[in-house]
Amino acid sequence: MKKNFSRFLCIAISLVNLSINGMDTQEDALQKAVYEGDVEKVGQLLDAGADSDGASIFSPLYCALLKGHNGVITKLLAAEVTVDQNSFVEAAAKGRIDLIQKGLDDETVDIAESGAKGFTALEVAKKNEYHDIVNLLQENGATDQ
Repeated sequence: MKKNFSRFLCIAISLVNLSINGMDTQEDALQKAVYEGDVEKVGQLLDAGADSDGASIFSPLYCALLKGHNGVITKLLAAEVTVDQNSFVEAAAKGRIDLIQKGLDDETVDIAESGAKGFTALEVAKKNEYHDIVNLLQENGATDQ
């Protein structure tokens, strides 16, 4: 249930932004394309200057991770997307060590902070038995709280 709710939130936040802004921005269109897994449209929007980090509470990267759209994630990474806190924790839950490393390297995350679902990256990596991610997080200062 929580998983479906989080997925729903990605598109709902985009629609709220659309209503508030009163117009369809590139970032709104990007969020919709990410949600739908439209790799071609995501690429076009990024090439046209859409902000890869988006303009809503849940980033395009987070939504792509929730939906399992790996092609979209590849496009976002090529556009130098920022790994935000929610994406960092979700990457740990999905076994995406590449995104964990990017978040650590870019210093855009707090290793001890929880994400939208209330868990830290270390907690979800342990739960899902991603030992390589657990080791990387612990090497970078993550501890059990």
